Amino acid sequence: MNPEQPSLYLFDTTLLIDIARGNGNAATVASDLSRQGVAGTSVVNVAECLRGAHARERPFWDQMFGTLTVWPLDVTDAKLAGRTMYELARAGFQVAIADALIAATARRVQATVVTNNVRDFEHLGVPILKPA
Repeated sequence: MNPEQPSLYLFDTTLLIDIARGNGNAATVASDLSRQGVAGTSVVNVAECLRGAHARERPFWDQMFGTLTVWPLDVTDAKLAGRTMYELARAGFQVAIADALIAATARRVQATVVTNNVRDFEHLGVPILKPA
């Protein structure tokens, strides 16, 4: 990463849901990281969060996603995710397609994945930060 570029943080679904539920210090961690760099998420995380959202919760999520950079998927991400899943499966590791796509997006934009599910990303070649 270019030292003149800000740090990029991709907030995973676990952090976003913790913010929504007011769990622990998730909102503080997110706010601190946002001040240190660019806070964003993947379109996959948007889908994961909305998958379980009641209609009354949608305004919260609309506001949340309006304050974050939301990185789209592209064919490069899809190819990298598929190839990574293939290689990891050959090595005996199973990875969810959603996590592989999130990691591929993070790799493309050079972001650190902020998640409470470190195990989901530890073999995917991305920097990971677990909120304290």
